[in-house]
Amino acid sequence: LMKKNILFMVLTAVCLSACTRYTEGDLPPKPRLDSIQVGDSKEKVDRVLGSPLFESRVGTPFYLYGKSVKETRGFLDPKETERNVYVINFTNNGAVSSVQHLTLAQASSVSYDSSKTPTKTEDVSLFNQLIQNLGKYDTGEYDSLAR
Repeated sequence: LMKKNILFMVLTAVCLSACTRYTEGDLPPKPRLDSIQVGDSKEKVDRVLGSPLFESRVGTPFYLYGKSVKETRGFLDPKETERNVYVINFTNNGAVSSVQHLTLAQASSVSYDSSKTPTKTEDVSLFNQLIQNLGKYDTGEYDSLAR
């Protein structure tokens, strides 16, 4: 009985202590983010920060740069432990009008959409995919980019 209790406690401790931490998105280094000031050009923002996570092309122009950290403990659902989102708003002339930093505390301000775009192959079995691809291969005879 004592061995079963010890085994149960060890297994429980292992399950609860197993932690997976993963990151979604990416942020430029903080000194670069802090260097962007009101009045800077969109070209400077592109040069200093690189491509945004999201760029608004409708309405008031803005860029989003963001990073989210999630942790999974044992068999529990993932829980977001950290979120940093930078919103850079532009005037219609392409100058920075404001820079906002949102954290997990302002989680209601920005919500991530975890949906995914379905592909044609999701409904097709592996066997059907193999059959459909018979004879469809590139022999290297032609440059596919030159067509």
